Amino acid sequence: MLALSGATNAHVATSVGGAYTTEVCLSVADGTADCTHDASCGAGYQCLATISGTTNAHVADCDGVAPYATKVCCEVESGADCTPGVDTDLDGFNNDVECYLPTDPADDCTNDPGVHDAWPLDVNIDTFVTVVGDVLPYSGRIGAWGGPPPDAGWMQRLDLNMDNYITVVGDVLPFSGNIGASCT
Repeated sequence: MLALSGATNAHVATSVGGAYTTEVCLSVADGTADCTHDASCGAGYQCLATISGTTNAHVADCDGVAPYATKVCCEVESGADCTPGVDTDLDGFNNDVECYLPTDPADDCTNDPGVHDAWPLDVNIDTFVTVVGDVLPYSGRIGAWGGPPPDAGWMQRLDLNMDNYITVVGDVLPFSGNIGASCT
């Protein structure tokens, strides 16, 4: 995906070689990842970072606050069942929604807090639904559009109804009655 010139205070390149020997990888527990470097992210791809060039480059995020022209875009294809209308893990979210977010459609609760994203309402991946940890990330993002190109503040992970917009009715309302809930 990318290569760094060192472990700290490093520049980035789009390929491994020469002075850029520290490889940056994206691993997927169940499925595959495909990454590109381009001016925009294609359908199904998410921007992970922006870079200032192909070598000796600087890195910025994708949120629209001083991003660089080249986007590092990745698509993760899950090995999971993404069938619409089926809720394999019985957490209240159909498999197609969980594949879109992406959360794990086969697991209703994380076994690895902070890492394994399993329950769509558990945005901060701590096994509890709270206002601060799970609803507050919507602050400043209501009305954001997934694009193309995505608006500043867009986070696909928050688009619980898969309509490419972050809204109160479609994406925040599902938290109603679930604040304080936990999974095990």
